[in-house]
This record gives sequence, structure tokens and C-alpha cells, in this order.
Amino acid sequence: MMKYVVVFVEGETEEELYTSFIIPKIRENMLEGKLKCNVKVINVRGVGGFKKDSIMKFKKLKKDNPDKTFIVALCYDTDVFEIASKPPINWNDVENKIRNEGASKVIRVKAKKSVEDWLLYDLEGMCKWLRISNTSKPSGKNGYEKINSLFRKNNKTYIKGKKVEGLLQRLNIEKIINSVSNELEPLIDELQN
Repeated sequence: MMKYVVVFVEGETEEELYTSFIIPKIRENMLEGKLKCNVKVINVRGVGGFKKDSIMKFKKLKKDNPDKTFIVALCYDTDVFEIASKPPINWNDVENKIRNEGASKVIRVKAKKSVEDWLLYDLEGMCKWLRISNTSKPSGKNGYEKINSLFRKNNKTYIKGKKVEGLLQRLNIEKIINSVSNELEPLIDELQN
């Protein structure tokens, strides 16, 4: 039975990052450049989308592909869960619902703090793309604020979860992946086996 890895992400930036960069880079680094499975990235448009959208979309995908073995990856930022006294999502509940719909395995890929923190691993590339002088210490208390402060230096606004045309193509994705490899490890393992 063919393995099918479904990657649920929070926003447009993550969707582009996984679809166009992370998964192809994992594929490229593998023997013969081939994945032994199908992969589909689905944007649930915000952390709240994991509660219902991920389950509904998985249910439809499973119905359309009854002969596949499904592995589901829930990819999310940890920042909102670190500060909230009552987290917006019960991940065990989401995992159980997806398993009840037929997933053979559910994994989590947790971006420490946020995907914006991942992107800052190539601060030089971001500054070059923004055409601003390289700054070693962008201001802000988190990745989102730091990126927004860099964007403001070029009279631009960064909107969390929205795709920024051209940015990811200019970043050193290999450097970013290497910097967050332990966070990506559950997904890398599934794609390589």
C-alpha cells in the first residue's frame, strides 16, 4: 500500500515554504532524489483551522484515496501555546480525531516560537532581499516583530501568515533547514522511510 503524507500548515508562508522548498530539498538530499510516498501540503489558514478544517480535509482526502496508508503531519508555531494560559488547541484531541478518520500515524512539526524565527536564520539573505543594510540585531521580542522591523526599514509591512512574493526564493533554505533540522526531524524521517 502506497504511503501518503499529508502536511497541514498554518498559513501561506508555511504552505510555500514546505511545498516549494522544504519537501523538494528533503527529496533532493535523498538517494536518487525520489520520495517513496505521495505528499500533499494543505493550508488550514490559521492555528484554529487545525480543530475542524484539518479533520474535514483529511476525511475527504482519505475518501478519495482509500487504498493509501496516511501519515499526517501537523506543522505549527509554538509561540501561541507558550504564552496562553488556556491553549487554543488540544493537540491530543486533534490527533485522536484524525486517527479515528483513518490516519495510521500523526506527527507534529513544531516551529520553535514561529516560522518567522526559522526565516531569521538567513538574516543576511532577508536584508539583501529587502535592500537594507545587514543588521545583526533586528528589534522585537519575537520573530514576527523582528521581521516586521526589518520590513519597515524598506517601508514594507510583513503580515503573519500571508505569502511574501519573492522572499523565500532569495533565502538560503538549506541553511534554514540545517538550523531547524531537529524541529523538522519527524517529517524528514517519514519522508525518508
